[in-house]
Amino acid sequence: MIFDKLLRKMEDGGTIRDRDVVCRCKGVRAGQVRACIRQGNTTLEALQEKLGVMSDCGFCEYKIRRLLEEEQAEISNG
Repeated sequence: MIFDKLLRKMEDGGTIRDRDVVCRCKGVRAGQVRACIRQGNTTLEALQEKLGVMSDCGFCEYKIRRLLEEEQAEISNG
């Protein structure tokens, strides 16, 4: 339901807001992922270790990858 809407929004190129839940299994929001990336956790493995994302069902991997790419682009553009 809600996650289907979020996935559709992301596929349409919509933004993922900090308050959006990106990992349902662990209850992790996009803002938490972004903050973790900004603290130097710049690999999927590091995010999985720190936040527990992608460790249960794996449905969030697409969203986590997208957030990681967006944050890395933001950091590069400085």
